[in-house]
Amino acid sequence: MTGLPGPRAGTVFRTSDLPALFHHTDVTAVAHQREAVGSSRRQLLLLVAGAAAAALPSAWEPSDTIHLSGALSALAYAGVLLYGYRASRRRAKSHWQLNRSAAEFIKSMCWRYCVHGAPFGIRADEPDGLFAERLEDGLRELAKVGWQDPRAAGTPGGRRTGSAVAVRGKAPATREPATAEADQGGRAAAGGRASLDAPGAGTGPDGAVHDGTGSGSAALRELITPGMRRLRAQPFGVRRETYIRDRLIEQRNWYHRSAENSRRATRFWSLSIGLLTLLALFFSLLHTFTLATAAQVPGLLSAAAAGSVAWSEIRRHQPLIAAHSLVEEDLAAMHTAMETSVTDAQWPSAVYETERIVSPQHTDWLVRHRS
Repeated sequence: MTGLPGPRAGTVFRTSDLPALFHHTDVTAVAHQREAVGSSRRQLLLLVAGAAAAALPSAWEPSDTIHLSGALSALAYAGVLLYGYRASRRRAKSHWQLNRSAAEFIKSMCWRYCVHGAPFGIRADEPDGLFAERLEDGLRELAKVGWQDPRAAGTPGGRRTGSAVAVRGKAPATREPATAEADQGGRAAAGGRASLDAPGAGTGPDGAVHDGTGSGSAALRELITPGMRRLRAQPFGVRRETYIRDRLIEQRNWYHRSAENSRRATRFWSLSIGLLTLLALFFSLLHTFTLATAAQVPGLLSAAAAGSVAWSEIRRHQPLIAAHSLVEEDLAAMHTAMETSVTDAQWPSAVYETERIVSPQHTDWLVRHRS
């Protein structure tokens, strides 16, 4: 029992309640992730295939003038070079990480806004304008290092809004202490921003947000959905219950599943690498004492073992176990505090700290220092 009020109709906050910009960026991140991981997988498989082709016995050669093994090896290595060149041109990994960071940053800021997390607490002046300002400010940071804002190209993800959103008669609010603002997934760290301001961006005489094109109010509505406004209007108890159930617990479950998957993958690849290495050692010893004539077999097994090591490093299974387990523990502690001791006055800071814990920068920092 949590002691919280029971569920009320309309208090469930779903992913569909997030703005279209999040959904577009999330889909883009998934597509680039598949491309980047698939490209690395194919390159490693082709390297092993090239070694396997070179190890084909001479009895398989169709004639003395045509060496099938050499031709197959050449094709495999040419494929590796082709995929490598394609990856360097498309930069799928970079786009994956940037779009994932952008998507999770948007989600994190939306959750802060919805449940009165800092800096969008009950005492915030013009929280809608402040939300748009902080969101655009962070997205400009990402754009500086290569993130492509879909709104700039007229993509259905939304329309570009001015980021110089000031509350009428007041200077823009100061930024909270530097933190990791984006979230996990592949969950890579992000940075940067580039100017996305439209001419004349700011607030109009009515206090509405404008983007310099006469459509500022509509653009702001694209960032703040009706579902977000409904949740923000709920009393503290409902907001707390919804945040714990639909955000904090969901994140705890994600990190738990991720750590377990990494453990299973680590065991599998460690066993595979060990087995391939032992087989290579065995055949090398046989060849040393002329008990075997297939001198290419140890080389093939070594290539397979090296490919397994490379794949394990690319996927970062081992460091992610420790990092995701630590994040899960921190979220468990925050869960307990939110259920028992966090007051209405302490709530904005507690939400802010929870979002910091699940940010991809925090996870990436843990990965680097726990490796």
